[in-house]
Amino acid sequence: MFGNRAVMHTRVFGAVAKQRDISLDRDDLDWVHNTYAEIAIHGKRATQPEMTEFSRLANRLLQRKNAQAILLAGTDLSSFYAEHQPDFPHIDLAQLHIDQIVRHALA
Repeated sequence: MFGNRAVMHTRVFGAVAKQRDISLDRDDLDWVHNTYAEIAIHGKRATQPEMTEFSRLANRLLQRKNAQAILLAGTDLSSFYAEHQPDFPHIDLAQLHIDQIVRHALA
């Protein structure tokens, strides 16, 4: 799961079961949180160094810890990847919210 510290520590405020979450180690969690904060505060789009690091972390979780996908748990990550989708399996929570809102609006 990638997001801000509160979201990662609480597993999306309790929405993700502990058994379904693979936690990042402290250094990686700090990097993800700090990068997420920069994205949120400055409205950054994906840069090559940041995309490379997110991919490295994601692939490590996928390969070494048998994760199936990375949860992008923050609207700012959705905009970060607006021009270049992640190169790893992921679930974008912001897109899930948008899809649900549209479904309800059209119902």
